[in-house]
Amino acid sequence: MKNQDERDATLRLLRKYADTPMSFADACLVRMSELRRNSRLFTLDQDFAAYRRNGRERIPLLAPWQGAQERWNALVL
Repeated sequence: MKNQDERDATLRLLRKYADTPMSFADACLVRMSELRRNSRLFTLDQDFAAYRRNGRERIPLLAPWQGAQERWNALVL
């Protein structure tokens, strides 16, 4: 993320999740998932289940703590 717009978008995410343990790195990953619509995010961090991209959209995750059905749906969809 190189320009001022991306920095501002990332800082907005940090303000939105100020009451959640969102790090700057987490905010960058959420922002990149907004920019790369067809991406899935691999994470061990369960906080990503609460984060939303583009306002209210769930981030497609690949995470070992997800249930088997959720992981299958993420792979197939």
